[in-house]
Amino acid sequence: IDRGFTLYRAHFAGFLLLALLALAAPLLSQLLVTALNLNPTQEELLADAPGFFHKAGIILVIMFVAQVIVFGFEVVITYYIADAYLGKIPSVKECLRKLTRCVGAAVWTCILNRIMIGLTLIFPVLAGLAVVFYLRAYPPEDFGPLLGVGIGGVLLLVASLAPVLVVFMRLMVTVPALALEGLS
Repeated sequence: IDRGFTLYRAHFAGFLLLALLALAAPLLSQLLVTALNLNPTQEELLADAPGFFHKAGIILVIMFVAQVIVFGFEVVITYYIADAYLGKIPSVKECLRKLTRCVGAAVWTCILNRIMIGLTLIFPVLAGLAVVFYLRAYPPEDFGPLLGVGIGGVLLLVASLAPVLVVFMRLMVTVPALALEGLS
């Protein structure tokens, strides 16, 4: 850990530049969505459902492109850290050049990461649906059972987040290894 902090302090300007570049994509995507007035409203959903879903689809595409860019910068930061750790003089330009050699694998890995995280979100959705179906089948007649179902629903939701966290943390650890090995 001490070696890691020493590397971060020694190469702070490069890390700051890469972090700012990585965070620029989500910021620019939000600015683009706001500038093009793509934020759909509830009134638009009720008045013009196809237009609402068209706007939502455009927003999803913009956000996905921003996520791919952020993922690419995660790969670049991995190369930068590896160069610093191996005693080389890390260069942002050289690390960006390394990314161009594996951009296809990086984009494919990003897509698979998002799919895996999306699939694990089925557990919280199922937990929420279980509470809704239970309340429809056995509607509470007073406050006590309603409180019990509420507490049980919250506990079920928290427990259903465990697989999401496990997959998310595992995928976060794989990104540097895949980048350094040139795999996807």
